[in-house]
Amino acid sequence: MDDAPVSVTGENEYNWMGSAFAPHADVDGDGQADLVVSAPYSHTNSPGLVYVFPGPLAGVLDPAVDSSLVLQGNALDGGFGFSLAASDVDGDGATDLMIGAPWRYGIGSFGGEIFLVPGSALAR
Repeated sequence: MDDAPVSVTGENEYNWMGSAFAPHADVDGDGQADLVVSAPYSHTNSPGLVYVFPGPLAGVLDPAVDSSLVLQGNALDGGFGFSLAASDVDGDGATDLMIGAPWRYGIGSFGGEIFLVPGSALAR
């Protein structure tokens, strides 16, 4: 969509950029709404990446240039970033990030896992 006020383009083909996103979350604690976007099949042999784009947001965002934080699962975290949620789960006032990896290996047959990244680790 050429006339969108904000867009994010994947870094390579078949990365599934935008499979999940968490808009309006102040992940970095600066009082501005941020955008969290995933690319669960980011690179060959990679479980996926989750990007945090700091607000305010405008224009076409390049993950390699405009993201303030990139989280990456390890080789066992199949589909890392397939689902995302942002909320203050632990009640400390900081926005926490939950990242789903539904094809997580090593926990039975593709048992899946959700990673909780505390807001205290995300704030800049």
